Amino acid sequence: MDAEDVANLEQLVEELLNRGDDLRGFAMRATFYEPETHPESHPLLAGMQLVATANDLTFERRVLAFKDKNLLQYDLSWTGNPKLLVSTAQKVSEALSTTVRSMNLRPQFDFTFIGSPALPDEEE
Repeated sequence: MDAEDVANLEQLVEELLNRGDDLRGFAMRATFYEPETHPESHPLLAGMQLVATANDLTFERRVLAFKDKNLLQYDLSWTGNPKLLVSTAQKVSEALSTTVRSMNLRPQFDFTFIGSPALPDEEE
């Protein structure tokens, strides 16, 4: 995450909390299309486990068949104090970037919040 991404995330989290959303955490998914990453013996698995352990994340790994190829997905999720959400997401993002860059990989990253939106106001 660069400084603009962090600022945007901070603003979004603040708006969601002010709206009354129940933010409990975030989930990140990294999808790898490089077939050499699919075996469990590839060092990516150890790197992802290290990122998860160091940042108190839950961790899931799966290889999926998609059209004529397989792809590898890692799901990492964090729950905790919403005031720590942005700083934790930033640390995780930096650690993931360092890990994948060191292996010359180019995954697709997806980010979402864990929680529930505020209930809409009912008009009488």
